[in-house]
Amino acid sequence: MDTITWSRTSASAGDTLNQFASLDTIRYKGTKGATGALFSGLPDGLVGSWSMSDSTATIRGIPTVTGTYNYRVTFTGRCMTGRGNVASGTIKVDPPSMGSTGDAKSSDNSSKNPSNRVSVDVSKATNPLILYPVPTSGLLNVRGLNSYRHAKLSVVDQGGRVVFTQTWMKGNNLDEITMNLDHCPVGIYYLHINDMDAMFMDDLRERSSLKVMRFQIQR
Repeated sequence: MDTITWSRTSASAGDTLNQFASLDTIRYKGTKGATGALFSGLPDGLVGSWSMSDSTATIRGIPTVTGTYNYRVTFTGRCMTGRGNVASGTIKVDPPSMGSTGDAKSSDNSSKNPSNRVSVDVSKATNPLILYPVPTSGLLNVRGLNSYRHAKLSVVDQGGRVVFTQTWMKGNNLDEITMNLDHCPVGIYYLHINDMDAMFMDDLRERSSLKVMRFQIQR
């Protein structure tokens, strides 16, 4: 039986990114004997898939944890014991920058604003996204949502667990919602705002649709 062989087709040899940022897709192409692929060691939020049409193993997604992860891609086929059937690599996920990732830029204006708000200027948004009060004791307001038609808001803790979700539908004069986080313990959290319309577009639109804002609960 033939030994399975493969080659890496994505450009980068090292993979380092921030938590909650989109990974530049990693691809491995099975060049001989491969009919599938198994993935292990990936950080939470990243997934692997196999395309039978072009014999390609793909890793993509948005990591929800931090740390260094040694992953393996095991190609399957008629010869699963061949030495050449395992690809391996390292993905390093650094902590996110304050307030956001991707094309969103954040600024902490709590020292100049008595309401102690944190604002995020989002590319192509009509109004800036604003969280207040920050820190919060339980009730968190999100203002500036009229830049979306349909959005999903998820509150994620530092362990990558989703602790609260709420959807936004445009259609009234209000551009903000209030989330009740009384059930959440004190600590640092991340608000994910995902443009649901963009999720049905191409990969680039999907990756750019996610906005992340950091806030604190204290009592």
